[in-house]
Amino acid sequence: IFPGESADINKTVTTPEIPPKPDIYFLADTTGSMYSVINQVKIDAAATLATIAGQTTDPRFGAGDYKDFPYDTYAYNNAASIPAADDAGAAALAAIGFWSAGGGYDGSEGQFYALDQIANGVVNWRADSTKIVVWFGDAPAHDPVCQAISGLGYDITEASLTAALVAAEIRVVAISTTTGFPAALDDDP
Repeated sequence: IFPGESADINKTVTTPEIPPKPDIYFLADTTGSMYSVINQVKIDAAATLATIAGQTTDPRFGAGDYKDFPYDTYAYNNAASIPAADDAGAAALAAIGFWSAGGGYDGSEGQFYALDQIANGVVNWRADSTKIVVWFGDAPAHDPVCQAISGLGYDITEASLTAALVAAEIRVVAISTTTGFPAALDDDP
């Protein structure tokens, strides 16, 4: 392609096979730039959960969202933990239904804080499940997240977060959208 020209390329993305007994937690950036993505996720959520349930055994679903600090009212909201008893995804669907785009005024967002909290057990993973986070976002994370702003007794960095997720045996499926930064989740914070 020559300078000034463009091309459209259609891609089909496939995800790995869904293992038996998955705990699937949906995590979304709900800052202002995610408006169109959040609306589409809301439209597709029930069908997505039904498809997953039809392709595996004993799935459980949870959902939460993140924004940013110090500008927003929260950096992470665990709206629906993984339920102890099967609710057919009702709590997760309700949480997704309440997602609303707004805030996030400085670009980099609070996903490292959210993922750290998830890795440290706030979503009530079942001990014998396959733990999966399906994460939607369009902006890079603050790196590091300093303990002075998070209120935790430690800083969160990409390296420490990766180690925590691996230790907790959590698989992360990141869906990077370009509704915010040009390189989305991979952009320079």
